[in-house]
Amino acid sequence: LCKQLRLAHVAEAIKEVPFTEPEEYIYQILLKEQVGREQAKIARNLKQARFIDTKTLETYQWHKDICLPSHLTKEELEQLDFIQRKENVILVGAPGTGKTHLASALGRKACEYG
Repeated sequence: LCKQLRLAHVAEAIKEVPFTEPEEYIYQILLKEQVGREQAKIARNLKQARFIDTKTLETYQWHKDICLPSHLTKEELEQLDFIQRKENVILVGAPGTGKTHLASALGRKACEYG
């Protein structure tokens, strides 16, 4: 029945969620289904993006030679505000300055946000 209803994560949740009250039990199972779907969506987005490396913003080294336009802060860039404003980001610099790392990390975060 779970397969017919496309509830792929419920079968696992039934084993994990302790039964307390009927409403709470159903809520926790459905919550696990939702989380499982979100994780599967992120995995699909990342696979479709075909990133070469696993670069993240946490491992990116910001240094003094990185210059951003005066209207843009590091935090705004990391929050992906430019996507909502439908703006492009152009990274320019010498080889080895971290352009690919930053671009991949921003793309990975965008995939995680859906």
